[in-house]
Amino acid sequence: MLAHRPKNPITLAADATENVVQIRYGAELFRLREPIDLQVRSGRGRYVVAYPPLEIEGYGDDDREALDSFADQFGSTWHSIALEDDARLTRDARVIKKRMLKLVARVE
Repeated sequence: MLAHRPKNPITLAADATENVVQIRYGAELFRLREPIDLQVRSGRGRYVVAYPPLEIEGYGDDDREALDSFADQFGSTWHSIALEDDARLTRDARVIKKRMLKLVARVE
């Protein structure tokens, strides 16, 4: 059975890519310490939504699909890197972990 996907996995303060204040990943809600701006690129019928400081990108056939993909990648990165023991991470992954822990105020 497929899990219900929220209609708006990324809650926005202004528009689709600026001043993002929280990100929903499944049942989890990531509340950010301060708003972030996402980068959006499109070409050849594909969209990319990215947050370079965390090296996270989401891809889709339209901007909504790319935002959904970004939210999935954000949540996956949280679970696979931010919550992982430092001894099990590469140096680069530890940098991402530090940035992510600084960005996320809490998870509900």
